[in-house]
Amino acid sequence: MDRHIAFTLLLLGSPQLTASTTQQQLIVHFEKDVSSLNEEAINALDLFLASIPIQGDYHFTVEGHTDSDGSSVYNDTLASARARTVRAYLLDHGTDPALVDIAFRGKRKPVASNANESGMSLNRRVLITFTRNVFANIDELKEALREGSVQHFTVDPRRDTVLRGRAGSTVAFSASAFVDANGNPISSPVDVELTEALGALEMVAFGLSTRSNDRLLETDGMVQVLARDAAGNQAQLRSDAPMTVTMPAPVLKPGMQLFLSATGTNWTVAAAPPLPSIGYSVAWSDGPPKPPVFTFKIPKYKEDQRGKPMRPVQPIMPTAPRLPAERTQVAKDPWWGFLRPQLIEERRRKASAHAEKQYASSLKRYQIRLERYDREHAEFPAAAEKYKTSVVLWDEQKKLEKEQWQREVYEPTMRRHDSLAAPLAAKYRAELAAWERGGPARYAEYRANVTSWDQGRGEREEEYRAKQAAWEEERAAQLKKYVRWAETTTSATVDELSNYVFNTTQLGWINCDRFYNQSQRMQPVTAKVRRPNKAQVYLVFTEMRMLLNMTPNRNGDHVSPPAPVDQPAVVFAFMVIDGQAQLCVQPLKPNEKPVLEFTPSTVAEVGRRLAELAGT
Repeated sequence: MDRHIAFTLLLLGSPQLTASTTQQQLIVHFEKDVSSLNEEAINALDLFLASIPIQGDYHFTVEGHTDSDGSSVYNDTLASARARTVRAYLLDHGTDPALVDIAFRGKRKPVASNANESGMSLNRRVLITFTRNVFANIDELKEALREGSVQHFTVDPRRDTVLRGRAGSTVAFSASAFVDANGNPISSPVDVELTEALGALEMVAFGLSTRSNDRLLETDGMVQVLARDAAGNQAQLRSDAPMTVTMPAPVLKPGMQLFLSATGTNWTVAAAPPLPSIGYSVAWSDGPPKPPVFTFKIPKYKEDQRGKPMRPVQPIMPTAPRLPAERTQVAKDPWWGFLRPQLIEERRRKASAHAEKQYASSLKRYQIRLERYDREHAEFPAAAEKYKTSVVLWDEQKKLEKEQWQREVYEPTMRRHDSLAAPLAAKYRAELAAWERGGPARYAEYRANVTSWDQGRGEREEEYRAKQAAWEEERAAQLKKYVRWAETTTSATVDELSNYVFNTTQLGWINCDRFYNQSQRMQPVTAKVRRPNKAQVYLVFTEMRMLLNMTPNRNGDHVSPPAPVDQPAVVFAFMVIDGQAQLCVQPLKPNEKPVLEFTPSTVAEVGRRLAELAGT
């Protein structure tokens, strides 16, 4: 077999993958059955490393390959050795070991045919991929933090469907549950978007918060469910076909409820099925009837301005141009003029000639304007007298036109208005008189209703308690029914019995929460940030699942909503400076205003630090 050396180097371009991620690749080809680098490969690696910025938010992927000669075990071993050789070279030249991922494919991914030596030489390679994140703004950084949290599913709305997210949550739809905005069933495929925010990283990346108006919440996870039909129109759920959402939890906490939100920043507790009211069923209202509301368009006269005489303008005598003085037209002499007196004199002569030329042109234009003024001045008295006569005729004409409009338009319209308004006014006067006469009788009826309601209060309260117990029993039965149904679709496991399970017909953000007991001392937390409009700042509690968005105020500080001061928490903040993520994690200390100092970081580091926070 011909085993000559076939060594080539290929430096690929650096295409723009996203708005914030770039890649550069280098392919190094190896000799037959060899995993060491020769001089040409070393030179190419040196050029490659010199062309890329090994700083900021970056990482390497090193992937080893072989030709098809030999067994799979042999080629996997050789591919792994080649990849490790390149990785060792990268580490020797300053690369962080944690930022180099290694993989080997052996002979399983050829790029050319192994039927000849030229193709085999191309397959003996290591592919080095350098990926670097450069963020234009904090929105691009948050987009990178969200990676993997959003999934899309195409479902058949005519069948029962269970969707499972990567983080373990599930969403179940019954057959024919989807309808359009008009309530018509959807039969075409539906795109369902599932977003999971079960941890602090995803909650921060999506800008979520654990608040319900002025009350704080403890969360055990959030998901967002959206649906669109084949045409891209927003889909809805039938009011009698709610979806079932489950969220994984190692331990079920008491008091957890379903909360809903359109934005994920302010949550509303989902109402339970309506229960009977035990409040007053009658009320005292003794107000008089309201006057009638009568809408009628009253015509307004608008004078026709077409043909209105225009007042002549008094002509103004033009101003004669000034004769240029001897030196006013000469530019200021330069400081070096004493060295070149002849040049200075020439400059003065040219300036004087230019001023004379401009004066002659201005004088010519002045003569034309003066002649026009003399002509207009002579004609002005006659024009003024003509204007006075025209104004008198105009005013007389407009007066006649308005009188005609009054007779033909306004007066007939007002007669019609009066004929329509008179019956309403008469009816109102009659109702007002009847109301005044019936006052004592209405009050007696009200007192009788109150007495009757008081007598039946006990029965209504008993009915309320019975319906509440029936509703809770029905909710438990629905949970058991869901588990049995999910098992028949092979989508449920025994572990799901410890999940939170909610039913709702509202698409959007869904939160598994409970209200936080705000009996402790509460006060806002204020943090000083040098670039307040550039930073995303959160107050993250480390012993319970609660995080609050801190917003900038006029003083450049970031302020949180009122929060429990006795609970351990950290101020978690990040921003983008010169394309790189900047991070600050500062524990909150009593009676101390934190001043946030940022250090360069990476997307991976931001996620790792959030995951390390206890309770999140």
